[in-house]
Amino acid sequence: MKNDSIINAALNKPDLGYYDMQKKNVYNDGWWNEGSVVYHFYPLRAILLSAEAVRCRHINLYDEKVINMFLSPVNMLYSDLMFPSQNDGWYGTTLLEQAGLYEIVALRTGNQKIIDVLAACYEKIERKSPDALINGMELKSHASGVSLSSHLFPDLGVGVLRSKNKTIVLKNGPSGGVHGHPDKLSISIHDGRREILPDLGTTAYGVPDCYAWYRKTISHNTVTIDKKDQKASKGKIVLFKPTSCGGVIEAVSDSTYVGVNMHRTLSLEGIKLVDHFTCESDVEHTYDYTLILRDSISLPSERKDTLLEYERISKVRRSPGKGTFSFSMSDGTKLSLEVHSPYELFIGVAPGIPPKGLKKGEDVYPLIIRTKGKKMDIKTIWTFVD
Repeated sequence: MKNDSIINAALNKPDLGYYDMQKKNVYNDGWWNEGSVVYHFYPLRAILLSAEAVRCRHINLYDEKVINMFLSPVNMLYSDLMFPSQNDGWYGTTLLEQAGLYEIVALRTGNQKIIDVLAACYEKIERKSPDALINGMELKSHASGVSLSSHLFPDLGVGVLRSKNKTIVLKNGPSGGVHGHPDKLSISIHDGRREILPDLGTTAYGVPDCYAWYRKTISHNTVTIDKKDQKASKGKIVLFKPTSCGGVIEAVSDSTYVGVNMHRTLSLEGIKLVDHFTCESDVEHTYDYTLILRDSISLPSERKDTLLEYERISKVRRSPGKGTFSFSMSDGTKLSLEVHSPYELFIGVAPGIPPKGLKKGEDVYPLIIRTKGKKMDIKTIWTFVD
């Protein structure tokens, strides 16, 4: 005699059943609420296995929500099919590693965007998984890659601006819980060849640098105030206006630091990005605006110094600043920083891209623009290589 009690418990058990877990943990924009690509695919794999298991009982779990969960990472992709490593994400995670999951979803749903994504994956890797054998469908060549446009995830609090193969990501949503990072209003930039302004993600949890560096505000491309980490909070994206060659994102956070209103506007048009970051308060603060560079640069009139408050930044050099500071990166990208108050420049060496498998880690070079007062006003103009 057939007994579906175990299926009923798996799907309908209060709090821990499939439907309640979906309701509590999946945002309307398709993201698992921990805000990490890595922790998004963990439940996705389980969801896929569950959906396959109950098909024999004529139960279809491949609904709109599940399809959206598979499409949401696609809309976060860089042009090389790598993901930004937000929150506790492993740096360098790519869609290629998940191609097997997308084979099954393509077969069960026939969703054209998922089929196109698979075709793009197999321009880079060989199609030889057991899942591909199960799928069996013929895929048209996508040597030009996946066609992606600027995209907003309103619940996750992430906005993505794209111009051809250039991608800018702004993060300003919920905290992400135990896997979240204190990095409201942080950004990352991919120039079509590599991520030139990275979100470092995380290293292994047992490594001291996980908490001494990777989970610190100063290791992200945002502002640290009074040398203290941001507190857990939720920011807002108040304007998202996409265009065919980029668009505009405007985001605010007024609860990250008590009494400080933080505001960041990104405007991408072709190969030019204007990033305007302001902080305002009724009392004076120390503002450390940080860019995590992958290349070291020289500072004008620099001298050796230390940043004892940021223990993992070593080999520090300092320079006084006034007006505009400009420099070029090794790939030809040009930056011009306009700072509307006296400031100091610091640059040092810090743990960067974490090791992965047999691949060694990579240092980064935090550039810190420090201002003091009731207001910080910094405009950074990026000119990318076409």
